[in-house]
Order: sequence, then structure tokens, then C-alpha cells
Amino acid sequence: MTSIVTDSKALPAIPWEEFGFTDAAYDSRFQASDVLSFYPTTAISQSDKHIRILLPKIKAGWAYDLSEIKFQGTINIHKADNTVLPADSKISTINNIWPSAFKTMNIYFNNVLVQYLPFHERMNYLLKRLETPASEFDTYMTNSGYYADSIENADSVDPDVNDGWDKRRNRFGSKVNNAFIYGTSPVYFESQICTYLPKIPFMPEYEIVLELEINDDNTFFFTDGTAASKDCSFSVQNLVAKVPANHFVDSVYVEIKRKIDKRDMTFNYRKLEVNWLDIPTGTLSQQFENITLGRIPEKMIVFFQNNKRARGDKALNTLRFQQKFNEDNPENTFGIKKVDMVLSNRNIDGFQQTSWTKNNFRDEYGRLFNIMGPQVYVTYEEFMHSFFVLVYDFTLTNGKGPDDLIPVVKTGFHRLSVELTKVSTEPIVMFVVLMQQATIKITANGTIIRDSV
Repeated sequence: MTSIVTDSKALPAIPWEEFGFTDAAYDSRFQASDVLSFYPTTAISQSDKHIRILLPKIKAGWAYDLSEIKFQGTINIHKADNTVLPADSKISTINNIWPSAFKTMNIYFNNVLVQYLPFHERMNYLLKRLETPASEFDTYMTNSGYYADSIENADSVDPDVNDGWDKRRNRFGSKVNNAFIYGTSPVYFESQICTYLPKIPFMPEYEIVLELEINDDNTFFFTDGTAASKDCSFSVQNLVAKVPANHFVDSVYVEIKRKIDKRDMTFNYRKLEVNWLDIPTGTLSQQFENITLGRIPEKMIVFFQNNKRARGDKALNTLRFQQKFNEDNPENTFGIKKVDMVLSNRNIDGFQQTSWTKNNFRDEYGRLFNIMGPQVYVTYEEFMHSFFVLVYDFTLTNGKGPDDLIPVVKTGFHRLSVELTKVSTEPIVMFVVLMQQATIKITANGTIIRDSV
């Protein structure tokens, strides 16, 4: 029987690293590899947006590689009643189309939830922009339906102004007599989904469930906001999960099985937690206590959106991270003036700007590269207008050493203070993403223990 424990003081278990596995292209401990296909356990319907895919107990000597799951399928755009949309409707989607089709992703081991990925459209886009090397970005992301939005006009649906919006529209629409027709045929996609799980030697006793939730129409679409375009919906079809599997060399498998039968096994992985914090209309400054309480994360990422965008509005680009708000009304425009980060009564390098000049935020932009690495695929102009993201690091080596997941201080609390340039004229939302190290322990008797480090 499987059980879950949230905090354990058991004797030290076998760390996964003791088995010597690496991420090398060739690993001599495996004698064969394969890519297995798995399908939803029930038919996908618009009334039930949850999709479950079962990875059954794998045969002896084999192991799933959950770090490289790829999804394939089709997306079809149509009216809410599944009929064809009016010709030349100004309808497109947000960026990173295929991953953005999903709202959440959960991963279970023997019915124990070990990974929960909320706000999937935002998190996949955010972390791919920060972690994918520029040399790979265009090829990798375009296959997922990525077409860059205009930097200064990311909320525009004018094809002459926002080329990325138009390219995504072209991918879905069939142009007939100079008008776009949607819903005539589904569009194929494939994309690797971030699970943040390492390569793990799962034994045959364990089954795995991937649970996806299809995104809301208001979050997925990006339209001109007219009544005709608001009636759009989408469906996901022909979904298949492609999961790599490796066959251990017999002697290696016997040794691993012998150790696991006698002792517990542990492995580390990245866990994401996303906090949604409201800043109401009429606010000049606001302080948020105990953003974290207890264990300290590896990194913290902060970004802002107005309330309508955060909650989903087809007339707004869900993947625009703002530093200015209410820009359509210059008299009411306001922005982020100052962010103070405090860790257990100690001030952490923060952000402050005093005017809307061209060189605002340059120190914070440089910090993206210092913390996340040189592969960050974000221009300074994007950072100013559409990808305003603040990153904080709490590790011993600033994320650059062998212990890059170990926080400087293991326990404590965070306090965040936000000051605006003027009293807010619309409600906004601050997203706080916590990137933490977590551990899974699989005991010799089959108990799964999930814990943070």
C-alpha cells in the first residue's frame, strides 16, 4: 500500500548519484533505449478538461526517463458550438501555442502527487525564455508554436504592427479569397514539456500518471475582443505522450535492485510554487509578509500583470509581463517604482527606478544574465516593455556550482514591498515563483516520502 509522508527523519537513503548516472548522450549502463507511446485513458471532451495518461508498471530491467517527455497532438480552433468561425475573424492565440494549450500538469507516482505545475502557459514560456540557449531557441520553440510578439506592441492584433500574432493566425487559419477561415482542419504540434524531474531508475512496482488540464479559452486566445472573436474555442485531439525508456545492462539492474530492496532510494528535483498576490486599485505601496515561511527557495522570480490579463481576457496577451499599467490612458498610467526584498530581516539586492527614462532597469536586466546564465533569450527592449521579470538567487554559489540548489539560509521568511510611481488606477497582480529543491524517497517497502530540502 502506498502512503505519503511530508517530513522524514529516516536513516540516510541511497542518493541517486551513487548509481553513477549522468546526462551524457551515451551511458554505458544501458544496453538499449526506446521511445514508448501512451494515450489518454478516456476520450478528450470539451466538458471535461482533465486528461489522464497512465504509464503502467514497466517491465523488469527497464526505466522510464521522465525528464524528456514529449507530447504530440492536434489543436483545432472553432466556435464554442464546434462550428466554423466567421470568415476573417481576428483570432489568434498567445505565444508558445502547444504548451500554452494546457493550464496545469500533475505527475503522480503510485497515486502520490510529486509534481504540480500551475499556470503552465506562463511558467513554460517564462522558463524557456530564461533557460533555453539562444542557439537552440528558434528551432526548438517554433516547433512548439513560438512566434515573437512585437516588443512595444505586444497587445496589438494589427498584423502590420505585431508580426508574431499574424504568424500564429496564419498557422491556424486557411486563407480563402483573402479571408481567414478557422476550423476547417486541425493543426499538428509536438513539444517537449518541462517536468523538472531527473532521470530516475523506476522499478516495475511503480506506475506513473500524467494529468493535464486543458487551458481556458480566455487565457489561450488573443483576439480583437469583438463579439465575433469572443465566441472562439479550441479542442485538443489525437494526444499522445512520447516517453523515453532505457534498458539497463543486466549486471547494473541486479545491483540497483539489490540495493533498493535493502535500503531507501532518494533523488532531488526542482519544485515550482506560484503565489498570486493582488494589489488593488488606489494603492501607492503594499507590503507582503511571509512570502516564504520556513524553507528558503533556490531562486525567486517576480513579475506583474494587470488583473484582467492575469485572470484571462481574449483581448489581452496573457504572456506579456508588465512594468507599466493603464497605458491607454496617459493621465492614469502608473508603474512599478520600487521593489524591496527582505530575507529574515536582511535586505536583498532589489529594484528601484525613479523616472521613465530609456535606461531604467538596466541593473536588473544584467542580473538576469548573472543569475540565470548567458543563455537568457531576452533583449533589453523586451525587458522594458513586455518581459519585465525580477530574479533573486539565494544559493551559495549563485547557481553556478555543484551545490546550486542549496540555499544560503535553509530556514527563514521573505517579505516583499512594492511601491508604485503613483496611486494605482487599476488592480494588478504580482506573481511570485519559488524554485525549490525537493526530494522523493522511495523506501524498500514501497512507501513514497515527499519532502523539501
